[in-house]
Amino acid sequence: MNLRGKARMIIIFDLDGTLFQTALCDIAAVNHLFDELAIEKVDDTVITYNIGKKTFEFLTNILPPHIKQQDVYDRFRELEQKEVRENGILFPNVIELLEELVSKGHTLIICSNGSSEYIELVLKKTGITKYFSNIYSAKEANNKGEVIRKILDNNSSAVVIGDTLSDIEAAAENNIPSIAAMYGYGNINELGAATYIIQNVTDIIGYVNRIEIFYTITDRSIRKGKKVIGINGVDTSGKTVFTKAYSKFLSSLKIKNTIIHIDDYHNPAELRCKGDNEIEAYYHNAFNYDQVIDEILGPLNKLGSIDKDILCLNLDTNKYENFIHYNIDENTIVLIEGVLLFREPLLKYLDTTVFLHIDFDEVLRRMQVRDVPKYGEGFIKKYTNKYIPVQRKYLEEYRPEQRSDIVINNQDYFNPRLGAYCEGKDDIYNNRK
Repeated sequence: MNLRGKARMIIIFDLDGTLFQTALCDIAAVNHLFDELAIEKVDDTVITYNIGKKTFEFLTNILPPHIKQQDVYDRFRELEQKEVRENGILFPNVIELLEELVSKGHTLIICSNGSSEYIELVLKKTGITKYFSNIYSAKEANNKGEVIRKILDNNSSAVVIGDTLSDIEAAAENNIPSIAAMYGYGNINELGAATYIIQNVTDIIGYVNRIEIFYTITDRSIRKGKKVIGINGVDTSGKTVFTKAYSKFLSSLKIKNTIIHIDDYHNPAELRCKGDNEIEAYYHNAFNYDQVIDEILGPLNKLGSIDKDILCLNLDTNKYENFIHYNIDENTIVLIEGVLLFREPLLKYLDTTVFLHIDFDEVLRRMQVRDVPKYGEGFIKKYTNKYIPVQRKYLEEYRPEQRSDIVINNQDYFNPRLGAYCEGKDDIYNNRK
């Protein structure tokens, strides 16, 4: 078993509204400028909405039509720089964020619509110049996308973090994920196309960790021609959330993918509960693996594609009335997630196995948050008397954590960590397809 080395990603930060509280300076500078021009001031929201745009566009959008931005451009820059020198501050927790990212070996870069002079002034004033390997001004190119294209090579693992549409578009143009900083000056209507959306600076570390993990999974599976990725863990380990987030990541790389949720393939209640021993009944009869194989994985393995509707059980009514459509071609990556997954007969159809680790104390804590409000306190007994014993039996019999290709420590839901991966797995995990 080999532990993975230190992470190396290129993290491309916007400056205004992502690291730097630009509004404090720009509102004061604009108000001072309007006083000098003896014109009616605009609402602060108009100013903040335009932060992040190039200066000429910024001024055009806030000035009345009879005043040309070229006539006041130099004066505004003087006022803005004065405010930066005297009052410029970062968002809370930015220093701690940059310290941690650099300590993990990531390369940090600034890509801003501001001028190089402005960027350097802000970095110097706030004391964060030392954290960045390079700074780039989009003023020296047509747009941020063009700048980022020059930064990256074909093998770069990178992410863009920003608060405006130009940041999200730049990432999309270069087929890399984006993180939209909603605490900045953008709005949800513009930023909805981002790969991920965050509300606070402190959220960034967790998402960077996830993206690092997603690049690792991709490099060790998809880049090597593997198409079917299984994602497993005990109940409440975060499989569904993790898989959906990975699906978004793959889409940002322009990699077509689809998700199969094993929960959609439950057997009817009378079969899941058949017999006197409910643990054994659920362990052996919870899921209709044959349906997954016969209708999806088998045809994919043989033909390379499927395009069909599959009739599945509605757990709430215990009737077969849900239709799920799958359109999977030879270029589609299949993500299959669920409990009790890494065993026969499914195992041989999985090219890569990813296991999410949490302990059973954390299972119970998450169950209290997720399930008790919906199902009531009585649901605790279902976990302690049925679901957890089933999971323990599965872990002991199949040892999925020890045998998986990649292990993720998901104990901290908001800050997952890459654990280890296996090269010399047991025969049961080597005899696939």
